[in-house]
Amino acid sequence: MMHRTKKLLKAALALSASYCGSVAAADLSVSSGDTRVFDSSAGFPGGVDVNGGTLVIGGNGGGAGVTIDGNVNATSNATIAGFGAINGDLSVTSNSRVAPGYAVGTPTGVSNGNLVVNGNLSMSNAVFDFETGYAGLPITQPGTGDNITVGGNVALNNTTLNVSVNTLGVNAGYYRILSYGGTLSGNGLSLGTITGDSLPAATIQSLTGDKQINLILGPSTTNLWNGNGLASATRAGGGGGTWTAASTNWNSPSNATGALPDGAYAIFTGAAGVVNVDGSAGPVRVSGIQFATDRYRLQGAPITLLPNGGNPPAIVVGDGTYASGQFVDTIDNPLQGTNGFVKTGPGSVILTADSSGLTGPILIADGALEIDGKLNGPIDIGREVVLAGVGQVGTTTLYPTAVISPGNDGSPIGTLTINGNLTFGQDTIYRVHADPASTASDRIHVTGVAYLDGTVAHVGPDGNYAPRATYTILTADGGIQGRFTGASSAYAFLTPTLSYDTKNAFMTLTRNDVPIGSVGGTGNQSSVGGALDNEAPPVTGSGSQSATGSGSPPAAAPASAAAAAAIAPISGTAASQVTEALLSMTPGEARAALNMLSGEAYASTASVLQSQADTVRTLPMAPLRRNLDGPALAGRPTAQWGPPSADALPQSGAHPVWAQVFGNWRTFASDGNASRVSQSDGGIFIGGDGAVGGGWRLGGAFGYTDSHSSIADTSSRTDVDSYTATLFGGRNFYAGPGHFRFTAGAAYTWHDIDTKRSVAVGSLNQQLESSYHASSTQVFSELGYNLPLGDSYTIEPFAGVAWNQLRTRDFAESGGTAALHGTGRSDDVTTTTLGLRGAWQFGSDRAPNRLTASLGWRHAMGDVRPSQDLAFDGGAAFSVTGVPIARDAAVLGLGAEMTIARNTTAGISYDGQFGGGNRQHSGLLRVAMRF
Repeated sequence: MMHRTKKLLKAALALSASYCGSVAAADLSVSSGDTRVFDSSAGFPGGVDVNGGTLVIGGNGGGAGVTIDGNVNATSNATIAGFGAINGDLSVTSNSRVAPGYAVGTPTGVSNGNLVVNGNLSMSNAVFDFETGYAGLPITQPGTGDNITVGGNVALNNTTLNVSVNTLGVNAGYYRILSYGGTLSGNGLSLGTITGDSLPAATIQSLTGDKQINLILGPSTTNLWNGNGLASATRAGGGGGTWTAASTNWNSPSNATGALPDGAYAIFTGAAGVVNVDGSAGPVRVSGIQFATDRYRLQGAPITLLPNGGNPPAIVVGDGTYASGQFVDTIDNPLQGTNGFVKTGPGSVILTADSSGLTGPILIADGALEIDGKLNGPIDIGREVVLAGVGQVGTTTLYPTAVISPGNDGSPIGTLTINGNLTFGQDTIYRVHADPASTASDRIHVTGVAYLDGTVAHVGPDGNYAPRATYTILTADGGIQGRFTGASSAYAFLTPTLSYDTKNAFMTLTRNDVPIGSVGGTGNQSSVGGALDNEAPPVTGSGSQSATGSGSPPAAAPASAAAAAAIAPISGTAASQVTEALLSMTPGEARAALNMLSGEAYASTASVLQSQADTVRTLPMAPLRRNLDGPALAGRPTAQWGPPSADALPQSGAHPVWAQVFGNWRTFASDGNASRVSQSDGGIFIGGDGAVGGGWRLGGAFGYTDSHSSIADTSSRTDVDSYTATLFGGRNFYAGPGHFRFTAGAAYTWHDIDTKRSVAVGSLNQQLESSYHASSTQVFSELGYNLPLGDSYTIEPFAGVAWNQLRTRDFAESGGTAALHGTGRSDDVTTTTLGLRGAWQFGSDRAPNRLTASLGWRHAMGDVRPSQDLAFDGGAAFSVTGVPIARDAAVLGLGAEMTIARNTTAGISYDGQFGGGNRQHSGLLRVAMRF
């Protein structure tokens, strides 16, 4: 019996379970009598063989993230249970069973679960244990059930489904028990034992076209809506249409078409639609309505709710899975009847009509009820259930952990009326929205007595709240008994306090003592937040206040100078306006806003320009090295008498004039403070060098670089036009079998910089931009030893050093109050490089070709983590740092060069640099000529 099996499983967990933390990546065996539980803190990287034992994946009811990476094989009366996932295949044979979730034990325990199999599921001579959720007061999971989600194929052979029903009256209906992404094979799933409070009719529905297997529990008159006429043995119907007492657009669980019997249980599944209820053929009467699909809407004539035996009518939103908690379905029809109803399922139902003709008790046992119409009967709101809307209900009791939240999507701020008394249970929550532009807020109007308990939670909406704004959040015509135990706000810098008179509860929002900088998740965020704290300093006191009340509304005058400063209107400087926009934010929103406000793009631009200097100094060095090694070429042979022609004289193998076109693609990784930067540039350099005597060659080059960098996290983009002049030279010094090569140079680059930032912070939505200048000055040198290896190969170990100074000028943004201005700065970076080059030359002496490769290590010192001083207009200065330059990086290069004409060569090359999470890829095309 399945119910007994789950109780034995709970006992096993309590008495003999082995809880697994970190484990080695090897297969695991679970033997008979053994129970292995993988809780929410650990998974398993291998496969598991369960031979008569029990495996629980995510055993604490919150283990949806726990995974078994390999295959799981269950044999010899084994049990697979839990709430997690199997990334491989699941095979269940030899009287073994799958029981998603685990034993309830008590009505408040976690029962149902979704077990995920990302591979294939195969069950042969096996059992699937299915259990519905408990219902009652306290209430846990009514309208939900166990289910399995399979990513691949499903094979079911001689597999039995056992069903345990807890409180059938609120658990009848349609349950998605298995869904799959591949194919279904085998002789299917057969119904086994049914246990529980009563023995309902049960039907297994296999829809291969929809890739799902469903279980339908409840009265024999249960029918499924088929408004679009598409229902078949393999697919669900659904859709829009007209529903009358005589219309034949309903299908039984066995797919027989007909009218919905009077007082039947109506299930809406398949594709959602608008269903028009027409009473012309007689009243439409049902014992239950279930929405197993999101976004159905019923409208038109009244619907009468009838009891089903001794059970009250039911309204269910969901398909039995926890995922259907996102469903929202609407009934615009008036509801009638004398037995109230029970709402189950994890989804939300919206009632918009005047249903004052419906009498009897109402129980909202799961999910949410939004009442925008009228209900008269007494209403109980269960544990963790939400009551919302702008309508009217009768005497209301909120059980522990229930939530009441006036308003709806159309009116986020609204009034919910209780025609009778309202009782708040322990740990209940009253969610309040308050208008930042006025003193309007959510309000509960109680025509009787309000018995207070629980807490008030201020949840928005966003906006610039007036300091010390006071809102009336509850009015009770019959008076107030008790007090809320406290109040909280979703906003980091506002604290709600509560006060009362005999019939009203008030909430006042004031600036608390939480510094803006304290919520920053990075150094940059904290830095800009600290500067903004100077504009609206936190008050002295606790950042989280609660009030039991004094029986009178709040005084109009501040109690202290600190409070007076806190509630005074914020001055009109740009910095203060930015601060005001931040005060009405949650901690997460504030961190995102501080990130956008920080202006870190200006600091990161320095890293980009420092890295761009690598290209400036390396571009002219390759042709210089080639020309220093260029051999003298024999002149052309001649048969004439007399002095030789110029062509017959020996010629230099150098190609002194060159042009190079290049492109770079760089990524600077986030260091946990500054955000990731993506950058690309391209340009052209033209230069040349010549012999000046004594073996020396000197040259120069001019270049242009067009650079673009962006930071997605801060909506920033920087464009730079750079103009470079370079002087360089070098000489070979012959020693031993090879020669030393010394090269050196200096370069100056002028940068025209344009930065654009988008800032969307609270009420601020601004496009900011700046134009400013910078310059780079660098000197560099390298010493290598070129060693020939035969006639065609050479290797060259080398060591290089470079120094670059980047000087940035002052700048000021325009475009709004969030605009920044920055001071000029100087950043110096020194790099050293150790590496090895190799070359292979082939072809003739007059038309040589070369392949080259290099590998090295580059070390950076100095201002590798650039900073920038910034300030808002009228505000205090703060400093932010940019993405760092990698202190250590691997550099590599590959190149090819070939002679394409008598005096012309062309080459291509790739260079890469990798270190500290940063990456650079460079491509170059070079053409060189001699005359």
